[in-house]
Order: sequence, then structure tokens, then C-alpha cells
Amino acid sequence: MKDFSPLFKFRTEPTTEIVDLLSSVSLGTNGTIYRHLNTAERLNEIDNPLYLSLERRERVLGNITFCRREKDWYIRCFAFEFGQQTSTVRKAITGKKNSLLKSELETFFQDALDGKREEHIKSFYAYIDPRNDRSLRMAEGFGFIKCSTIATQTFSRIYPSKSTNLVTLSWDDAQRLVKQEYGFHKYYHTQLTSKGPIYGLMQGSKIVALAKVTTASWEIQRLPGKLGLVLLRVLPRIPLIRKLFNPKQHEFLVPEAVYVKGNDPALLNELFEGILAEYNKNTIIWWVDSHDPTYKKIKNKIRWGLLHRILGVNNVNLMVRSNVLKDPNDQTPTYVIGLDFV
Repeated sequence: MKDFSPLFKFRTEPTTEIVDLLSSVSLGTNGTIYRHLNTAERLNEIDNPLYLSLERRERVLGNITFCRREKDWYIRCFAFEFGQQTSTVRKAITGKKNSLLKSELETFFQDALDGKREEHIKSFYAYIDPRNDRSLRMAEGFGFIKCSTIATQTFSRIYPSKSTNLVTLSWDDAQRLVKQEYGFHKYYHTQLTSKGPIYGLMQGSKIVALAKVTTASWEIQRLPGKLGLVLLRVLPRIPLIRKLFNPKQHEFLVPEAVYVKGNDPALLNELFEGILAEYNKNTIIWWVDSHDPTYKKIKNKIRWGLLHRILGVNNVNLMVRSNVLKDPNDQTPTYVIGLDFV
């Protein structure tokens, strides 16, 4: 196994410099461009992290953050900042031909998949906006291939209705239904889901709908599409839409492990509206595999709200690197963890 260059450091806790870098990075290129506003808190919440940093003279030039989920590692962050480095340093690290960055990471990925490191890893996976040309090219250059499509589905209400059927659930209450619904999904992993908060709808003593909820806050710097910059300026000036969309601090909720008995759209609507009312928020963003059975059966039967009519559904690619070739006929959906996107 080849040793890493001394420029690369492994850590299980983020340094102040890593937090500062990840807090400053804007994500996206041709689609939505945004910046996370609560990065430090998020880094305290993610599961089993490993920080691989590129450092020079005590300055963090870049970082890849892995969430180690048994034999499948999720790549949460891939952020590099060379703005204040000389062109000579940038070329040595990131030049197209045999760059240090590319050669070192290629060795790391392949050694890990071949069992030459401490952990024998089955796959690396990441979510990438297909309109983000730079990230997509980089992922493909490292041998990642598209294995699924994740829908970015908004649900918004200007005045969400409370539900008298909404209750807080424990993981013991929810786990049987979550496993029943998602146990066959790829990357099913409930360490974060089990920490809650989890909300459910009750009919008598029966749980008829539930979801784990994550809160999020972004600074939106651009919306997708040719009119993205125009919409960014115009939408906050419209009184009712202003309740749904604040680009300087866009606060929203993210569900995961969504269960709806009988795929009943009325139950999903009551669940999502009830959760919004509980948090006094107006927007949900649900990242869900486009092949997810519940989503497929319910997506055309829900009144998703005003933001959906403006933005539509935007897709994200699940990109995977593995030594096992992808079956082109495999449409097994992916279990999507809300925290992975925020």
C-alpha cells in the first residue's frame, strides 16, 4: 500500500480550519448555488466521520469528509480552496496531468476497495447535481458512475394546518415500520434516523404515517434555470412567497424514512402540513429516490404547493465507485438520509 503524501492528513475530528473552509464553500455551479449556514453544528451531528485534508504550511487547502457506514462510505463534503495559493502550487496539486490530488485520491479509493487499507470498503457514494459540471467530471474521472436518480421534491404551505393526530414517536415505536418500508433499499442505515425527532399520525392506536425530520438553513445564491438570478431577486419581494423563500436565510425541514399507510396522499399531506405547523415553518424539501415505491405512487396525487409550481422537481445523481459492476437493470431504490443533503 502506497503511503500518502505528507500534505494529506487524516482526522476523526474537524479542526477550526476545516470548519472554516466548509462553512465558506458555496455548493453548485449551473443549478442552485447555496451555502450551508450551520456547518459547525452539522459536523457535530454526522455519523462516524473521517476528514481527509490537504494541508500546506498549517493551511487547509481542501477537505473530503467521509461518513463511514460499515463497508459503504458516504462522501459528504469535497471542498478545495486555492484562491490564495500561487499558480505553481495550484498546478502541482491540481494540474490536469498526473496531479498530486488526483493521483493520491485515486490510490486511496482503489486501495480501500481492494482491502489494502485498515478497512475493506465495498463502495464509496456521493450525491451530485448533474448540472454541476465540475463536480460531475471530477467524480467520473475518479471512476464513479451514476446508479440512481434522487428527486428534490418541495412541499410548501403559506399557512400549514395543524393536525390533532400528530404525535412524537420514539425509535422503538417507528423502527418496525421503517424497516418494513426501507429495509430492502440500498444504503439502508438508521444510525442517524434513530436519533429522531420522529413524528407520526395516529388513528386510534395505529401509526398510519411517520417521518424523521431534520431542520436546515441555507443561503441561496442562485436558483436553477435561465431565470434563476431573476427569480432570486423577484420572489422575496412578493408578499406571500416571502413566507416560503428567504434567500439570505432559507429555513426548511427535511424528512426521511417517510411511511404512509396504503400510500394515501391525504395522509402524507396531513403529516407534512402537521410537521410544518409544529415547527412554524413553511417549506419541506424531500430528497427521495425516484424509484421509491411510495413516491412513485403518490407524486402525482399530492398538491405540492407554490414552490413546486415555480421550481419543479430537480434531480440529483447518486454516484458510486465500487469494484462490483452495476447491473443496468437494477432499479432498487436508495435509502436517503436527510442530513446527507444539509
